[in-house]
Amino acid sequence: MTTETQEPETTEVAAGDAGGEEAAAESTRPGAFDRYVVPLLMPVAIGATVLFWVLNLSRILLAAEGTGAVIAGIVITVVILGGAATLAAAPRLKSSSASLMMSGALVVVLIAGLVTIGAAEEDKAEGEVSLGEPIATVAVESGNLYFKPEELGPVPPGVIQIDVDNVAGGHTIRFEDPLVEVEKNIDMPTPGAVTGKAKFATPGTYVFFCDIPGHRAAGMEGIFTVEEGATPPEAGAEATPTSAA
Repeated sequence: MTTETQEPETTEVAAGDAGGEEAAAESTRPGAFDRYVVPLLMPVAIGATVLFWVLNLSRILLAAEGTGAVIAGIVITVVILGGAATLAAAPRLKSSSASLMMSGALVVVLIAGLVTIGAAEEDKAEGEVSLGEPIATVAVESGNLYFKPEELGPVPPGVIQIDVDNVAGGHTIRFEDPLVEVEKNIDMPTPGAVTGKAKFATPGTYVFFCDIPGHRAAGMEGIFTVEEGATPPEAGAEATPTSAA
């Protein structure tokens, strides 16, 4: 009597399981886009988002002066913290819902930035700062490619009022040293009298000039002398020029 033993087909099953695992691993393996492109785009996207927030929030804060800027900053901070807390408390929130919330926040910030851009740019364009009362006043005449006198001062360090009598043409007064503070740009687009203020923090000689193309090269520049201990005339009185051209 012969007994036949039937072998279980374990080999085929094992092979089938191995094939399924390989297929599953292959399906979950990131593609070339996720491996190479996404790591490059992520820093760019983060930088663009930060730049977007900074530009628009700065416009809002520039448009809101004094207490308004403080209130705007507090409101923005509370909204950001509240949104972060909401997202953290709802880990099962659908990605579509989270994306919708973030998109809504970006749209609100963008609209607020666009609404306030006019006021922010206007303040920036004017560039007016309060320098306070002048301790001395100097007078200069501008005309056809000349300043007279070409040397002003000496005056002590501080805020100096500059009275310009423009007798011909359109001219400007700019300072070569970027550390010289001006209350607003001194521009003379037409003949007439213009008054400006400049602050000289330290003693020295400061070059002033007309920045209209070709005017400085033609001779429209001069020297402003600031000396420690120079006797300042009373505010509103003219300082004696060192020379007269």
